[in-house]
Amino acid sequence: MAVLLLIPVMAMMWKLYQLSRAPKDAALRSVTLSLVCACASYPLAMPGGTLGVDTVAGDGAAKIGQNVLLGAPRVSDAVLAAVARAGAGDLDQACLAELVMVS
Repeated sequence: MAVLLLIPVMAMMWKLYQLSRAPKDAALRSVTLSLVCACASYPLAMPGGTLGVDTVAGDGAAKIGQNVLLGAPRVSDAVLAAVARAGAGDLDQACLAELVMVS
């Protein structure tokens, strides 16, 4: 099972390297965040990870953590889309409207 995690981790490390070279690239930040969240949620989906987190934090905590990690890139993409659409105008309203559409 660890072999399945190797490819996403390698991709994440490559994107982190690219992000260190171009920190202002919004699309690259979004892709990198998606990969980081996917790699972080993987151990929570495994039986040992689920058992360990649920033992420490309570029943269902691993599933909630996994859902939060997998949902974070959608929220990030929504905020980036709102920023792109709003420009300098009503940024707060645009972000709020975009987040309501995501949820």
